[in-house]
Amino acid sequence: MKLEDAIEIFVHGHARARSAAHPCIPRLVDDIWIMQDGPGRKIPRKVEAVSTLPAAETIAKLREAELGWHFVSAITANDDKVVELRKDYKAQGYRALGTEWMFVHNLEDIPVFASDPPVRELFSQAEVDAVPQGASHKRKLLPETRLYSIWSEERDCGWVTSMPHGRSAWVSSLYVHEEFRGRGYG
Repeated sequence: MKLEDAIEIFVHGHARARSAAHPCIPRLVDDIWIMQDGPGRKIPRKVEAVSTLPAAETIAKLREAELGWHFVSAITANDDKVVELRKDYKAQGYRALGTEWMFVHNLEDIPVFASDPPVRELFSQAEVDAVPQGASHKRKLLPETRLYSIWSEERDCGWVTSMPHGRSAWVSSLYVHEEFRGRGYG
């Protein structure tokens, strides 16, 4: 899979996750992916831009687009360039909030793992609500997503959401409660 394809899958999955309360629209503008709220939101969230272009070129295009307050997810395929990329954005007046890695994996190559309790897909909000959840905010099954969990009679052990895009999917919100980590659930 090419980096551009992985970025498109990420953008569409992330925009879908942000759309839980109000639509977030992804669009490609001059080789930069833009995610922003659809019309009608009273207090719009920050626009998010995803770019593989050099910092100066990205910022020039974002200024030209007049997006207002925004985040930039600067992506590079070369780990050796992360420090340089951060410096380039800092020189343009941006500050780095963090560094995250994007992983691409062919699902046909994932080994089968049998867990006890088993990983189960949840198909309705009623099924989600029936899982004994330990968190104060209860999980929701978003439209056009797949939600998986591991749970026992007493409580949930972990969750993950899969957001399909074409023949691929973006995996979001993988979380295993601390006391259940190290068992291969993730």
